[in-house]
Amino acid sequence: MRILGLIPALYGSDENRMRNIRSVGHHPLIAHTINAALGSNLDRVIVSADEPSLANIARSFGAEAPFVRPVSMSSRQTCPTDIVRHALDWVKHHDGYVPDAVCYLSPACPFRRAYRIDQAIKLLTSDVDSVLSVVPVSQHPYKMFECDASGRLRDYVQMKKKPEHLDGLPALYCASGFLAITKTRHFELPAWGPRSVANTRSFRPFYPEEEEAFEITSSFQMEIAGLLFDGMAGGERACSLQKTA
Repeated sequence: MRILGLIPALYGSDENRMRNIRSVGHHPLIAHTINAALGSNLDRVIVSADEPSLANIARSFGAEAPFVRPVSMSSRQTCPTDIVRHALDWVKHHDGYVPDAVCYLSPACPFRRAYRIDQAIKLLTSDVDSVLSVVPVSQHPYKMFECDASGRLRDYVQMKKKPEHLDGLPALYCASGFLAITKTRHFELPAWGPRSVANTRSFRPFYPEEEEAFEITSSFQMEIAGLLFDGMAGGERACSLQKTA
């Protein structure tokens, strides 16, 4: 099975979007995802960049960056499936390349390991369309409240008797940015159809470890990631990354 590794990358002007090129573990954040993807069994690794200089950085660490996304697909509101469809259309029309599946890898998760991507790939069998990384919810809905029309807070989950202790709560999970692997046919449906990079009606879960699922969405988390790289084996891995040009 030929699986295209696709790394979506925003450059932009505000601090949050600039995080892809900020240094963490001695290298740009995006370099860690590129390194893991290149070390895995993915058939190709492409960075979908929205700015030429970001594409150049991706190439310098060994990834393909054969195009720059149009301005219309370069905002935070851009749907991930649109990014996937754009990449699939590009490689089909320019390279004649049609992969069997796409592995969507957010650059916000720098602690992946190549062998873990390979483990997830093995879960994509003929009886499912997707593999999706999931993690236990950090804030359980049973402990949440919602605001009603009068401004009062009420239990978000309405039930007569809730468990009093955390051990009694049902196990719930949410999607993680670690990865989503989905067969190409899912993206061949009409653009107004699926809006998720995984078919959640036909998937197998992949459970990343806590540090693997660590996702950088703020400057504070960037600082935490830097400390983790310095204090863990990840620091040695970061220093081993090499530019190819």
